[in-house]
Amino acid sequence: MKHILIFFLALLLSLGSLAQEKSAYFQKLNIEGIPFNKKTNTIFEDHLGFLWLGTESGLYRYDGHSLIENQYDVFDEHSIPNNSINSIVEDNLGNLWIGSDSYLI
Repeated sequence: MKHILIFFLALLLSLGSLAQEKSAYFQKLNIEGIPFNKKTNTIFEDHLGFLWLGTESGLYRYDGHSLIENQYDVFDEHSIPNNSINSIVEDNLGNLWIGSDSYLI
C-alpha cells in the first residue's frame, strides 16, 4: 500500500512540471536594409525600447519601424571609431556603452 501511495504522489507531482512548459515565440522581422548577410555579434534593448544590433559592419538601431545605420566614417569625427561591434550595455543613467574590437565608446 505504501508503494502505491508513493507512486501516485510522484505521478501527481510530475504532472505539475508538465503544466509549466512554456513555448518561445519568435517573429521574423522584415526590415529593409538590415545586414542579414553580416554576423550579428550582440543584440540589446535599451530602456526606451530601441533594439540595437552590433555587427561586423557597424551599429544599427531599430525602433520598430525603421533601421538606422551607424558606421565608421573617416571624415566624421562623431562617427563610431570601429565597425566591428561586440557588446552593448546601458548604465543607470541611460547611457549606452558600445564595445568594439579596439574601443569602448
